[in-house]
Order: sequence, then structure tokens, then C-alpha cells
Amino acid sequence: EFIHGSTKVVAVSNFVKNSLIEETYAPEKKFDVVHNGVDPSKFSPQPASDKSLPGNRVLYVGQVQKTKGANYFTQIFSDSRFNDVKLEVVGSGTYFDKLNEEIRSNGLGDNIKLHGKFSDYSDVLSFYKTNNFGAFIFPTQRYEGFPMVLVEAMLNGLPVIAFNKGGVFDAVTNGETGFLVEPGDLATFKDRLAQVLSDDTLRVQMSKKALAKARKDFS
Repeated sequence: EFIHGSTKVVAVSNFVKNSLIEETYAPEKKFDVVHNGVDPSKFSPQPASDKSLPGNRVLYVGQVQKTKGANYFTQIFSDSRFNDVKLEVVGSGTYFDKLNEEIRSNGLGDNIKLHGKFSDYSDVLSFYKTNNFGAFIFPTQRYEGFPMVLVEAMLNGLPVIAFNKGGVFDAVTNGETGFLVEPGDLATFKDRLAQVLSDDTLRVQMSKKALAKARKDFS
């Protein structure tokens, strides 16, 4: 009733738009897609280079929940290709204690560091600015409307490796600003992450394109 009684419906992603059309059978002309935005002035990425984008540091920011793919972290970094790679996890959630347990039992204390939830958003921005990362991972298992953490990562010039779930494809251009992987295909996810971390030229190219896309489309 609400959708059909409205003159215009604004969706935050094409996924949300298409889902609403499928659910309500409302005409497509009723919908516009306007992505949520972030103020680019809050971010000051270093010029992309193989030195400013190290191939041994990876970031995840978000809720530490199974639905967000937190249960995949130890599976990914148990792969011998990532023996010298460190994942920094910023956030907290229902899977935090379990993940901590898995890290200890798999001997991955040197590979995965849990920072917990920062009390202030400015602390998250500061964390981005004071640490150099080579990639951002987003192995979500749930349908996302439009994940803002991807925009923030891209505004910091980070290539994104993510499962193609929900509105993720609105943010990430596969093969250009990062890689989109079929949901649940962990083997390919690890391959794509290894590819980005091991190829300095690819990583820098994706970094520049990610930053340009975020500034152009999501400011």
C-alpha cells in the first residue's frame, strides 16, 4: 500500500530497488536509486603505490557476526599463502568471542588481530589514516542493502574483495575496483585476495580506480 501510494520511491541500491519491484509489482518508473554517501574530506588516502599499499596487511571493519562472514576469517588466513599477512579486524558482535577462540586454537594470533569496537567514529577514521593496508575484505553471508564500509574503504584507496551479495555490486566493480566472488565460494575468495596482495601493479591500479569511483559516485 505504501509503495503503490507513493509518487516516488528512493532506494539505496539497485538490489533494494529490484527487490521492491519483485515484492510489490510496482512499475519501475516509480523508483530512483540514490546511494548513501560519505564526506570525502574526512578521508586523506596516501598516493597509491606499492609502498603505501603493502601486500601483507588486510582490513575488515564491521560487525563481527557469522552473517557478516566472521567465521571465514580463520579459514582464509589458515591458507599458507597468507602466512605473512596480517588481518586487522575493527568491530564487535555476537561472533567476537568465538572468533577469538578460533584464532587461538588455530595458532593465528600473529595473523589476525581483533581491535573490538571503537567508541567514536573519529577513531575509525584515524585508524584508516594511521595504518597502511593493501586490501579490504567483506565476506558477507547476508543480503546487504548498500554497505557503507565499502565506500569508506574505497575512499581510503583500498581494493575490495567481497562476496557478491545484495547491494555489494553497486559499490564494487568486479576486476576494476576489486573482486566480486560468488557467495560462499571461499576457494575463489582466497584466490582473489592472494592475487591482489601478490601483484603490486594490480593492487595500485585497483586502489586508484576504487578511490576515483567512490569520489565520483558516493560523495
